[in-house]
Amino acid sequence: MRVIHTSDWHLGQEFYGFDRTVEHEAFLRWLGDRVVELEADALIVTGDIFDAVNPPVSAQHLLYLFLRDVTVRAPHLEIVMIGGNHDSAARVELPLPLLDADRVMLVGGMPRAGGKIVPDRVVKPLRGREGTPRVLCAAVPYLRPGDLPTVEAGESAIQALYALVLEGARAVNNGLPLLVTGHLHVRG
Repeated sequence: MRVIHTSDWHLGQEFYGFDRTVEHEAFLRWLGDRVVELEADALIVTGDIFDAVNPPVSAQHLLYLFLRDVTVRAPHLEIVMIGGNHDSAARVELPLPLLDADRVMLVGGMPRAGGKIVPDRVVKPLRGREGTPRVLCAAVPYLRPGDLPTVEAGESAIQALYALVLEGARAVNNGLPLLVTGHLHVRG
């Protein structure tokens, strides 16, 4: 199973007033070429897809063109993208209804149902070319305060959330290796 990992694209960024669209276009062309050349089975993008929660339409257009291009050029490729601290959770997930859910997973924020975290919604088996599951991916996005479980004083809500996700993933992994994503600040 060949997995390509990348992050922090910051599409839509202006650097000291300099529009970086040409650089972003070149990067995405290069990445698409690498996906095809390396015959990647999966592309994992771990946050900061955009540079701002409200990116310019041109940046969104660039992302959607890339997704269309790479999924056409690499028909077996599966993609997992999570939101980062620069991304809007809703904006990351916006194109979901237009994409093949078997091939593309977009997780902007931690899914909830009835006010409770639903950790199994961030777990996706990734298949190799033969179509059988080879790796289980736990796609944990950047965690905002509303994404976190309630914990006792002195406990880490982030550790508790990852423990929930790992517990859910291990319950269904059937011996598959576990690939866990994250976009977070850590220390210690």
